[in-house]
Amino acid sequence: MAWFAASLVALLAILYWVATSSAFLKAVVLPRVGQAIQAEVNADSISLSPFSQVTLRKFQVQTSGVEPLVTVDEARVRYDLPAILGGQIKVAEISLSSPIVHIVQEADGTSNLDPLLKRAGQPAAPAKPSEPLRLDIKNVALKNGVVRLTQKKKDGSVQTA
Repeated sequence: MAWFAASLVALLAILYWVATSSAFLKAVVLPRVGQAIQAEVNADSISLSPFSQVTLRKFQVQTSGVEPLVTVDEARVRYDLPAILGGQIKVAEISLSSPIVHIVQEADGTSNLDPLLKRAGQPAAPAKPSEPLRLDIKNVALKNGVVRLTQKKKDGSVQTA
């Protein structure tokens, strides 16, 4: 019985170590997130403390086109997992360092936001009424952010703001 308990503890420790490793998160989790939002999602490194924090370094979201839609040097979210599992979204910090959002609108009216907006515009399955969302966000920080809009005209000219 002691061997079984020790083996179970060792297995859980190994599983925890693998599931929170940067390699596992980049190879398994990010592709699933990208598939869900119809974009390619990448990060150079991910640090996960499952009960309290996730940090992504050199984070990038690429939809259509050559330019990535979003690049962030470092994105950090500190949260309270037990509160979230209890039904309250409790976030102590959301911090984005050097985020760049580059929206490109083509001459035909399409943009690199379209894959995200089409997904968000789909009607959700009707659900029974539920409790209102309980949201507690303490600190949101954007450092050195840039938003760039590029519009390509039918005459070949390009306007950037």
